[in-house]
Amino acid sequence: MDIRIATLRNFIRVTLSSALLTGAILLAAQSFDLHQFQEGLGSFGAGHLSVVIGAIMVSSLFASLRVRSIAAGLGYQMSVRDSIAVLSLGPRDHQLINERGRSDCLASQSGRSAGAVFVSGCGQSS
Repeated sequence: MDIRIATLRNFIRVTLSSALLTGAILLAAQSFDLHQFQEGLGSFGAGHLSVVIGAIMVSSLFASLRVRSIAAGLGYQMSVRDSIAVLSLGPRDHQLINERGRSDCLASQSGRSAGAVFVSGCGQSS
């Protein structure tokens, strides 16, 4: 009986999520001008886009190295891959749920949650 309830809940969750996503896409599509988008995209050269993408990648790498350095100072041993994972658990908008996700990720690796909350909060750039 519990499997049926769990299956039904998952079905409702997926159906509701799909319906809301479809509604949001349709709402956004009403005010979307494809020609204007193509014009704007065409105004950027491949070189400009490459520089922007490269700058974002370098900035993210330095942010992950900063988190790794702070974690090392607090006694956490962390690989670069783990520090990138900590930063990529959510957008950098300082929402409580993202901070909680980052601290849970760090705490699961070391078993210490107080320092994990501190590290995840300090790893953010304002």
